[in-house]
Amino acid sequence: QAEKSQVWSNIPSGSSVSMEVDKADIAVTTVSVSVNTEVSNVEIKVSSLKDKPVAKEAAAKVYQYLQLTKKNVQDTQADKITIAFKVAKTWLDSNNLKSADVSLYRYKDDEWNELTTRVVSSDSTNVNYEAVTPGFSYFAIGAKAAAAEAVPEEAPEEVTPEEAPTPV
Repeated sequence: QAEKSQVWSNIPSGSSVSMEVDKADIAVTTVSVSVNTEVSNVEIKVSSLKDKPVAKEAAAKVYQYLQLTKKNVQDTQADKITIAFKVAKTWLDSNNLKSADVSLYRYKDDEWNELTTRVVSSDSTNVNYEAVTPGFSYFAIGAKAAAAEAVPEEAPEEVTPEEAPTPV
C-alpha cells in the first residue's frame, strides 16, 4: 500500500488547494479541494489499497482501490472535491476497454456509486481522468457498468424495420 498526505495550516474561505500525488503505485495524480469556510490544520491523505476494502466489488473490472481520508475538514465544508487519476493504456487494452469506459466509484451507504468521470488527456502510456466527488471515502477506478456487461441483462431491444438488415 502506497500513500501520500499533505497538511495545510490554513485554507481561507472560498479558496482551493491541490495535492500532487506523483507516486507510481497510486493511480490518483491530484486531489483538489475548494472550501466554503475557513479551515485550519487540514490533512488530506490518499492511499492505494492492495485489496478491496469491502466485500462488494466496485465494478466487473477494477484498476485500483483507493482510500481518501481527511482531518479537520468536513465534507460539508468542501464545495468541490476533484480527483484526477490516470489509467495505464495497457490495462485498458488487456480488458478490451476504450478510454471512455472508465469511471471513478465512491463507496457510500454500503454501495459503490459511479461518479461522473471525464477523460482529460492521454499520452503514450496513460489516459488521464477527472471526477468530482461529494466527499471522502473509499474509491475504486474501474470499468463503467455498461462497458463491463457483454451480455445485456434486459430483454434485447426490438429491431425496427428500418434497422433490420436487408435480405440479400
